[in-house]
Amino acid sequence: MPAGRPLKFKTPKDLENALAGYFKEREKNHSPLTVNGLAYHLHIDTDTLLNYEKRDNFSALIKRAKQYIADYWECRLATNSPTGAIFWLKNAGWKDRQEVEHSGDLPLTITVVQHGPGGSH
Repeated sequence: MPAGRPLKFKTPKDLENALAGYFKEREKNHSPLTVNGLAYHLHIDTDTLLNYEKRDNFSALIKRAKQYIADYWECRLATNSPTGAIFWLKNAGWKDRQEVEHSGDLPLTITVVQHGPGGSH
C-alpha cells in the first residue's frame, strides 16, 4: 500500500472499538445503519473507510461491518409488504420477466384505409 497519511486507527482493536461504538450508538438512537454514517462517526471519509478494507489487518473488520449494515437493510425489507422482498430479490440478481408462448397460426388481417384529398376520413 502506498505511503500516505498516517492511519487514524493504528491497530485492528482500535478500529473494532470504534465500529462497536457506531453500532451501539445507532441502536440506542434507533437510527438506520449506513456505510456513510459509519465513516462520519469514525471522522473519516467513505473512501478512507473502504480503503481500510484493502489492508490485511483491517479487512475482515470492515467486511464484517458492511455485512452487518447489509443485514440490517435486508431485515427492514422483509416486512409484510412484498415490495421490499421484490426490491431485495432484484438487487440479488433476480429479474422480472414475462414470457409469452405462441403456437399455431393466427389469422392476420390488415386493412388499408386511403384518405382522399383534404385528409377526410
